[in-house]
Amino acid sequence: MRGKPHGVATVMVGACAADGFFYAFNRLESGRRPVWRTRINAGAHGCQASADLRDNALVRFFQAGDAHHDRRSHFAGSIRKLDTSTGHVVWQTGLRYDAVATASMDGANVLAVGGCGATAGAVTLLNRLTGAILKVLPTASGVCTQPVFADGNLLVPTRTTGLIEYHR
Repeated sequence: MRGKPHGVATVMVGACAADGFFYAFNRLESGRRPVWRTRINAGAHGCQASADLRDNALVRFFQAGDAHHDRRSHFAGSIRKLDTSTGHVVWQTGLRYDAVATASMDGANVLAVGGCGATAGAVTLLNRLTGAILKVLPTASGVCTQPVFADGNLLVPTRTTGLIEYHR
């Protein structure tokens, strides 16, 4: 969604593309140009993860991506919170593994992002307001698809070791 003057909202939809950009469109004007675009991945993966996960309280998209660099470190993956009206990054957090799948959010506002490594991976749990890492759950295999919250548990599909269930 995107705020407009006088309280009118525009319903937005978005899509990742192989060129590494996330594109946002006005849902009521399909076939038109994107309202905005934001570079997500510059690496070989393009932009793969969906950003359909919304923070309804603040009207933001969460988008997983590949490598991220800050002043001190290099990270294999990243997750960012995007402002839906502008595409600007609200926060971005570096992750240990490449993040190619869609993130999930539970009722307590915790984000779960899968990390896809060649031989190992992890699920990173983050605070959805700040992007702060709450916990990293290492896995013996890459998590290359979306982890899912269900009935207070976290279900994590892995590349080679099957489904892992974390209980609260």
